[in-house]
Amino acid sequence: MNDSFRGWSGPDAEHADETYSDAAWCESLCFHLSRTYTGTTPARAGDSPALGNLIILRKNSEAGPPGPLPPLEGRHTFWWARIPVLVWGAWTWIHHLQDDQYQGIAKGLNLALHEAGHAILGWFGEFIGILGGSLFQCLCPAIAFAVFWRQRDRFGLAFCFAWLGTNLYDVATYVADARAMELPLVSPFGGDGEITHDWNWLLADLGWLSHDQGIAAFLRLLGTASFLVFLIWGSIEVNRLRKDA
Repeated sequence: MNDSFRGWSGPDAEHADETYSDAAWCESLCFHLSRTYTGTTPARAGDSPALGNLIILRKNSEAGPPGPLPPLEGRHTFWWARIPVLVWGAWTWIHHLQDDQYQGIAKGLNLALHEAGHAILGWFGEFIGILGGSLFQCLCPAIAFAVFWRQRDRFGLAFCFAWLGTNLYDVATYVADARAMELPLVSPFGGDGEITHDWNWLLADLGWLSHDQGIAAFLRLLGTASFLVFLIWGSIEVNRLRKDA
C-alpha cells in the first residue's frame, strides 16, 4: 500500500486501505489527480504532500515548456538609470570616429574575451583558432542578446549593439595593422617566442593582405551601424519606460 492515499477524503476514501498493484495504484493515482485538477474533488493542504507535489508537476507539464520570464517588477521606476549608458554609448562612438585606435573602458573586457576565444576555438584547427579571438569577442554580445531576450529587457537588447560596436572597432584596428604590424601585441599564450599577429597571418593565408584597409573600413562601418542602432533603440526604450513609470 502506498502512503500517498492515507487521510484521503472523498467518495473513494474507503479504498485507501487496500493493497494496490503497481498498475492499479497508477490508475487510481491518475483518477485522483484528474478529479483534483478539474476541481471536482480538491485535495486539502494537509491530506497528502506527495499527491500535492504530483498535482503541481502535472499542471506544469500540461502548461507546456516555460516561456520567457516576465518583466522584472520595478523596471520602469529606474528608467533614468539608463541615461548614463546612452551617454556612454554616444561618447564612445564619437571617440571611435575621431581616433581609429581609441580603446575605451570596454577594451579590457574585449581583450580578455579575445584571448579566451583563441583558447576555446583553438581545438578546431589553426585557422579557426587564430580567427577565434576576433570571432569570439564579437559573438559574446550575441550571447548577451539571447539573455536579455529571455528577460524581455529591450534596453538590454539595444545595449548589446553598443557592445558589439566596440568589438567591431577593436577588430577593425587590428585588421588595419595587418601589413604594418605596428600595434603592441599582448598574449598569455605567446610565451618567450614571437607573438603571432592574427590578421597578418589570416589575410596572408587567404591572399587578402593587400585588402586590409578595405576590410577594416567595412568593419568600422558595421561598428557605426551598431552604435546607431543602440542610440536610436535605446533612446526609444528610455522614453517608453519614462512614460510607463
